[in-house]
Amino acid sequence: MKKPLSKNYRYLKSFLKNKSTKQILVKNTFWLMMGEVFAKALLFIITISVVRYLGVETYGKYSFAIAFTALFGVIVDFGLGIILVQELSAGNKKNASSILVLF
Repeated sequence: MKKPLSKNYRYLKSFLKNKSTKQILVKNTFWLMMGEVFAKALLFIITISVVRYLGVETYGKYSFAIAFTALFGVIVDFGLGIILVQELSAGNKKNASSILVLF
């Protein structure tokens, strides 16, 4: 004999079904926000741990090196990903493989 479902279980089951565009947008927004909050909290905890491990002065040098590298990383990339996608979609595998070597 089947056990009757509890009221909370039925509510949860109906909530998980996508019934309207509004419900889909609200649920997706909620999960994206939760993911961002979790990522930021984890980054905060890791940063505190790294600072305690390295010390303030060494962490400052580490942060400077990362920032300096990221600054030039933007200049070096300069749209190579977009060019690679264009070459692959056009069927130019030879050109795409030569661009891929740059990465």
